[in-house]
Amino acid sequence: MKFANKLAATCNRASTMMLSRFMMGPWFSKGLALAKQSKYYEAIKTCDESIRLDPNHALAWYAKGIVLEALGRTSEANAAKAKAKELGYKG
Repeated sequence: MKFANKLAATCNRASTMMLSRFMMGPWFSKGLALAKQSKYYEAIKTCDESIRLDPNHALAWYAKGIVLEALGRTSEANAAKAKAKELGYKG
């Protein structure tokens, strides 16, 4: 699955879970927006800030994994996705 499709699926899952932009957190929302614009390094920074503020934010961990994957940083991507699943992400 291409990066854009994975990112769209992550956004759809967030919507399906009925999370508002406020509940997802401004840093997480900003990270998704940056990733959609192919600003991957900035997206990672915002995902990291979202995770710093809420270490149990499974969607932020998964989004970080997708962005890292897009950058070819496979081992880091796998670790972030594993953390997301550990926190209950089902994707």
